[in-house]
Amino acid sequence: MSKVSIFTPTYNRMHVIHRVYESLISQTILDFEWIVIDDGSEDNTESLINEWKKDAPFPIHYYKKNNGGKISAIIFGLKKAKYDWFLIADSDDRFENNTIEIFLTSYNEISKEKKNLISGVSCLCKDSITKEIVGNKYPSSPMISDSIEISYKYNVYGEKWGILKTSVMKEFFFENFPNEVKFITEDYFWFQIAKKYKTIFINEPLRTYYRGTSDSLSSPFTTERHPRGIYLSEEMILKTTQHYHHLKPLVVFKSLLRLSYAASKARISLRSALEKKENSLKLLIFITWPLGKLLKRVRELQYKRNS
Repeated sequence: MSKVSIFTPTYNRMHVIHRVYESLISQTILDFEWIVIDDGSEDNTESLINEWKKDAPFPIHYYKKNNGGKISAIIFGLKKAKYDWFLIADSDDRFENNTIEIFLTSYNEISKEKKNLISGVSCLCKDSITKEIVGNKYPSSPMISDSIEISYKYNVYGEKWGILKTSVMKEFFFENFPNEVKFITEDYFWFQIAKKYKTIFINEPLRTYYRGTSDSLSSPFTTERHPRGIYLSEEMILKTTQHYHHLKPLVVFKSLLRLSYAASKARISLRSALEKKENSLKLLIFITWPLGKLLKRVRELQYKRNS
């Protein structure tokens, strides 16, 4: 059976990262490595990890680097990963003791012909307080589709989680990336993967989702702070989902508005925004472009009024 590289990016999370460790030592399959990338923590995370190393029934690899954001941590982790599968376990995650077994079994049960088309396996999450499933379920389980179709066609929403092939991750997460790598959302990459590969979706709530405990590595990116990163993310989302736009017009409109607003904040011209786009998307960007500029002006006035 294939082995797994468990990856955890962390920043000042000594108080919650024990959830990941406790989940890992309880796994029914222990044939994996745990890669912890410390993104410049100022707490005692390193000492804690070193203590766990002494007794852990699996190898733990700890690396500390300068603060660079979650995407840079993922790229760093991928360089260190030795195994076929890559599972991102955030520093506040907890998951079921048969998680790895279920992920690998779900993949191994499909035909050899389909395996080359698959990027990974996606499961459900449950709320840490209510224990209810976050969002809704997939239409069937197991189901082979892609995350774009799952969201736009089948209207599946809410926090989801999954394991991916390390080779697929390395295909899209790479170092030779624009300077905005620290400030870009993960959707920039997930939507590209969904455009090329299929995923196995299972209605198993394997991960426990903790609300309101995010750190600077996973906290929401804002257009005010990182306009170019938001622009690149929305541009990628609109390009990869454009054949489904008619199914979710409101979602598309909000994405267009964020793109035009971010472009205005980042001083990206309309001409640049229209380059290398299909005509239908060009038209949508052109129509909504003035709204982004208007929104920027309104928020500037609000800021002046409140300051």
